[in-house]
Amino acid sequence: MTNYTHPIIEYDNKTPTIKFQYGNYFGEHNFGPSRHDQRINLINVPKNASMFLDSVVMDEDTVNKNNSVVTFSAIRNPLHRFISAYFFCGKPDISFSFFVEEFINGNLRLLYPSDENLISHFMPQSIFINSGLKYFGDLSYIFSVETLKKLGTESVFGTMGISIKEKSFFKNQTTYTKDAENYMKILENDFNPWFSEFFKEDIILYSKFCSGIHFIE
Repeated sequence: MTNYTHPIIEYDNKTPTIKFQYGNYFGEHNFGPSRHDQRINLINVPKNASMFLDSVVMDEDTVNKNNSVVTFSAIRNPLHRFISAYFFCGKPDISFSFFVEEFINGNLRLLYPSDENLISHFMPQSIFINSGLKYFGDLSYIFSVETLKKLGTESVFGTMGISIKEKSFFKNQTTYTKDAENYMKILENDFNPWFSEFFKEDIILYSKFCSGIHFIE
């Protein structure tokens, strides 16, 4: 099972929400945030430093020094993101290999019966970025989570012409644990055909924008 429905953008009290289905999974995700007073839009992608970027955009000291709207998004190594989602959702008492098999077979709700929207953390990043483009129109900048860690928040936002209060970005340690390294090997060695197909567009995006801060003309 590698297919998912074309995402639908719905509006509830003027808040855009992406809704989609993957097999027996139904998921949704809210766009945001947008600072209309500063003309800043974030295409929010789950597990891509989204909560941290939210806080930067919404901080009262964040100022857009451009004469135009800035819409940006962050991408992440697809392997790291999948494993980060696995840690974030709470590792079930089964092997990682069996977890991936259950995910592929559509049994995620059996593993996490109390949270029906966990699927959004595992869905391809391209779903959220492409849906965001349909809502906001143009994308001004895109950079990777890895670039954010390497260059620092002030440098990344400064390149986009946005002034922020000094903030630190701490890497997600779960992606760098011994377990995570083993899980990456499992995905690459045992599930490579499925992973490469399911996250095909993400892999292309990441290979294109993994380094640096990219201005989209």
